[in-house]
Amino acid sequence: TRSGYTLAHCSVFWDQLSQSTGTSDKDEAEAIRLQIETQYRRENFDNREAPATVADLAVAYIEGGRQTRFLKPIIERLGHYEVEELSQGLVDKEGGLAYPNVAPATLRRQWHGPLKAICKYSNVAIPITRPPDSAAKTQFVTPAQMDAMIRHAAASHRGSPWQAPLLEVLIGCGSRIGETLLLESADLNLEYGTLRFRAENTKANRERTVRLPARTLAALSRLPNLHEEGKLFRSRGGRPYVVRKESGAKMAYIRNAAKAAGVREFNPHMIRHGFATWRLDQTGDYLSLRQVGGWSSIQLLERYTHVAPGIGEEARTFGWDWEEKSPKEVQGFEKAKKYV
Repeated sequence: TRSGYTLAHCSVFWDQLSQSTGTSDKDEAEAIRLQIETQYRRENFDNREAPATVADLAVAYIEGGRQTRFLKPIIERLGHYEVEELSQGLVDKEGGLAYPNVAPATLRRQWHGPLKAICKYSNVAIPITRPPDSAAKTQFVTPAQMDAMIRHAAASHRGSPWQAPLLEVLIGCGSRIGETLLLESADLNLEYGTLRFRAENTKANRERTVRLPARTLAALSRLPNLHEEGKLFRSRGGRPYVVRKESGAKMAYIRNAAKAAGVREFNPHMIRHGFATWRLDQTGDYLSLRQVGGWSSIQLLERYTHVAPGIGEEARTFGWDWEEKSPKEVQGFEKAKKYV
């Protein structure tokens, strides 16, 4: 008896039995392989009702369109276990084997967190706790650094008309790379100066509409595909990025721009932290920041309070002003002045 899969035709084999998994996603195929393997074994040897396995829950999670990042080690090491067999000791042991010599925060993020997520998706409770989280570090780009990054992306000889505007959106909206790359041209409303992030593309599965700073709106208004259907942002060759919800994409030019701007220990999330830090200092509006950035609670925004007093005004000098009027409001205001 043998089992296996390939990326080209993910299938499961048991003697003369061949069953397609119906997917080319490697993580999903592996989960389905384990699911079918376990079911087949029980039907032929146990002859009893099969409790759910971790592989079963992983399949449901992936088919529900959720993020597959970090699932492969979980499927490989825990996929064949029935959910009722999971214990703190077992999960911690397998996590240590999957990720040897890593910090507790890494296990929390890449092992315990994803495992609890796939169980929660199927409304299955497991008695597992995650390692304690370390104190959050608020590392963010400054307005001068972000401006330098955008100018570097725009001037790069290997660049494209989408690179600098993408950075403008990341800082103007505080959006994640994955959800930004999933934007459609139809999601941009130049008349009102807004971007719509569709529920199915956001981490919280909630739609939000964000009003853009004038600088970000101006950058987007120059995109070559504004009146074309399809993705708003494209790769250098003009093709849409291949990206799953929440997973982002390889964006080497962003890291190159950060290096050129002198940003140390850069990671792309520093742009989102910059947006939150600047905007909160500029407006003091927690409710608005939570809505436009898609944070799940006000408490998560406390880390950005009083981090860099005055940085909101500095951002305004570079053109990122979240208190100015929208294009539609400005138009109405100018008309109104004629009658005063």
